Amino acid sequence: MIQIMFYLVRKELAMKNISVTFKPLEKKIMVTPGTSIKKALEEADLSFEFPCGGKGKCRKCFVLVMEGVEPPTLMEQKHCEKNLLEEGYRLACVTKIYRDIIIDLIEEEGETNHKIIHRCSSREVEVDPHLFKKCVKIDKSVLKDYPSDYEFLITSLGERLGINLNSLRRLDQVLQETDDIISVLTDGKEILNLEEGDTRGNMLGVAVDIGTTTLAGYLMDLTSGQELEVVSALNPQSKYGCDIISRVTYVEEENGLGKLHKLIIEGINNIIEKAAKKAGVSTEDICFITITGNTFMHHLFLGVNPSPLAHYPNTPVIDRSLKFKGEELGLKINPGGIVCLIPVACGFIGADAIAVIMDTELDRTDKIKLVLDIGTNGEIMVGCREKVLAACSAAAGPAFEGPQISCGMRAVKGAIEGLKFRNSEMEISVIGEGKAKGICGSGLIDAVAGLIQQGIVDPGGRILSPEEIKDSKGDFKKRIKKYQKNNAFLLVDGDASYHGRPIYITQKDIRELQLAKAALYTGIHILLDSFKIKPGDLEGIYLAGTFGSYLNPESACAIGLLPFELIDKIYVVGNAAGSGAKMVLLSRKELKRAESISNIVEYVDLSSHSQFNTLLPQFLNFPDKDII
Repeated sequence: MIQIMFYLVRKELAMKNISVTFKPLEKKIMVTPGTSIKKALEEADLSFEFPCGGKGKCRKCFVLVMEGVEPPTLMEQKHCEKNLLEEGYRLACVTKIYRDIIIDLIEEEGETNHKIIHRCSSREVEVDPHLFKKCVKIDKSVLKDYPSDYEFLITSLGERLGINLNSLRRLDQVLQETDDIISVLTDGKEILNLEEGDTRGNMLGVAVDIGTTTLAGYLMDLTSGQELEVVSALNPQSKYGCDIISRVTYVEEENGLGKLHKLIIEGINNIIEKAAKKAGVSTEDICFITITGNTFMHHLFLGVNPSPLAHYPNTPVIDRSLKFKGEELGLKINPGGIVCLIPVACGFIGADAIAVIMDTELDRTDKIKLVLDIGTNGEIMVGCREKVLAACSAAAGPAFEGPQISCGMRAVKGAIEGLKFRNSEMEISVIGEGKAKGICGSGLIDAVAGLIQQGIVDPGGRILSPEEIKDSKGDFKKRIKKYQKNNAFLLVDGDASYHGRPIYITQKDIRELQLAKAALYTGIHILLDSFKIKPGDLEGIYLAGTFGSYLNPESACAIGLLPFELIDKIYVVGNAAGSGAKMVLLSRKELKRAESISNIVEYVDLSSHSQFNTLLPQFLNFPDKDII
């Protein structure tokens, strides 16, 4: 009977537009009945993250329906806490709107404050520019002596260069209106742009690192090699899923390629504009851009369908370095500006890995190094001058970046980023120093390492019941609660959290972390075995990327992610992909080096490796607390 009543009400409302008000922004839009809250957010042009792409898998998109709440869906009833549903919390991805509704987004748009690492090394690079500017003195009295304006120009330059269409169309006007000097932008083969006056001092470039989660841009002086500004931001594609598979699904099921391409171009243009404004320069002074990123981001940047990358044999559409005119891609730079994409090695080893190899000099060292770029995807690189191997462990991302963790979130304002057990107290570090909203990867590893050392989690990964714990200091036993019939450890009580919900580490979270760290360590073992060496034989371990920069090496060793014997040889290198992109930006020689690396790096497919499924279970356990 109740269902019939709801049906009749909905049928009546179907003739009307529905009012949706988003608080605390006080933004109001009208939608048709049956529109999901997720769709309404898109129509309102509000940023709101859906880590799983809006598939209802991660249960991270909670909003508070203040008025007009609908009964919870079966999915919400099955997976969400009853008290939260009674208070009006709903999942934005599955909840549909059938009446006027007021929705509290809990935090204001733009308040995410992602913790993005853009610090990177500035390796000495001999500047060998891709583009040049040459000046031509205009003497109008001799123009008539040449069969064409073009002949005058190339004769004055002393080079037989081609000319692009835009420059050709402007050539007559520029010559007629300029009484002194013009500057010619060229790549040594073609005239790319004509500028009035001597602008040789205005030769800037931007190295862009397109991460699955974040963007980073480095504004550089192409003549001196000096870094002028650094700007970072969240990758705007994140609203369609925090991982590459969610975005591929969006492309395949919702014809979203054009939307994702447009978003990344807009995101990079914002990076360019902010960097130029901070440096006090014009975007038209930016003549050259280098792009690095994984192969999926590489394809989406170009507007190329990434679907083949997600299906065997995971072949990219193209793997070589590429150059395009900035205007072809919609980038707001010098009209003759060029965009250069660093080559990818294969579907799972992208331009970002090539750039990391360049920065850490795996291809130049005599001693074998291990490089880990642990982010949305876990990339493992081992090598030296003679050989470089690379592998990708996709199982790492969901645990380290939050989607598969019960109270997991990215490293944004409100995330627990660090945790220490000191005698009888637990010290929690929260990004932004406010109330906690959840826990990010670095905080999760710290917390589990501490629970192991306190004897609360055993080597098998089981959260012990209070009566099983013998020597834990403090009152930590009281924090062990029941969550979905299993033990969980309470980090923050609901009264002390930002949203009023308790923040736990659950038994399932421990299992997810075990799987992630075991997958990475198995990959490391397989790559080292290819060199016939053991961890102790490595020159060092280099941690790249945002996650690696905030990872506590001691905690990583305590959970068995990294070998204890190398704790004094663990080095944090920051955004190594961004550093490699800067090197290519400044030097044609470095681009050739990148091309060479992409041809020699060997990809090891862990999923099909004969030893992977045998070795992985061996690395699931945590080290015994007595040997930590």
